[in-house]
Amino acid sequence: MTAFTLALSIGLVALAAGLLGFLVPDAAWRATTRPRSRLAHQASTCGALLFGGLGWLGLCLVAFNASEIVVGLRSLSWPAQPATVRESRLVAVSQLRSTAPAYRPEATYAYVVAGRDYTGTRLDFGSRALPDRAAAEAELATRLAPGAALMVHVDPRNPASAVVTPGPSAFAAIQGALGLVFLAVSIWQLRALATDWSGARAASSAKAPYVVHRRR
Repeated sequence: MTAFTLALSIGLVALAAGLLGFLVPDAAWRATTRPRSRLAHQASTCGALLFGGLGWLGLCLVAFNASEIVVGLRSLSWPAQPATVRESRLVAVSQLRSTAPAYRPEATYAYVVAGRDYTGTRLDFGSRALPDRAAAEAELATRLAPGAALMVHVDPRNPASAVVTPGPSAFAAIQGALGLVFLAVSIWQLRALATDWSGARAASSAKAPYVVHRRR
């Protein structure tokens, strides 16, 4: 299990616990919590778990995609350098929404910077898996064929780091933006819970006596 998967699992467990907590009957909840404790407020406790888990998921998405987005943006200014494909291959990868595999072209290319030889394998900062095997094989037979010439973009700070197609991954950008939305919603709701944990304000305003003024 990767660190990213483990971190996401923590957030999902908290979120699921909050959702399931709302399904517990009120009498059963009161029987398992200490009277007058903060945990005795079922809606607030479950809400804290739910929005805490949502915020944790958002934080994970932002943290694990931020570096890829930053490097991808920086790569747009990296200078181009001629390179030659040494070898290429086709790799089958599984898809989340389909049982059919997708196909990812991979290649190793060589380039020279300041008289020193380097090799690279990064084609871009996103997932290049294609559902169409014929299209992936066509790319391997043309642009990524062994001996083909390429233009790669090389990091001037670290010449060993290069990429064929610069720019941030669209998938990483979407995940990062989604993480920011999750964080914003979580912070907004948790602040409201912290201000009025038991919902006393809403209850008092709802039960406020209605005064009728009569003329004498």
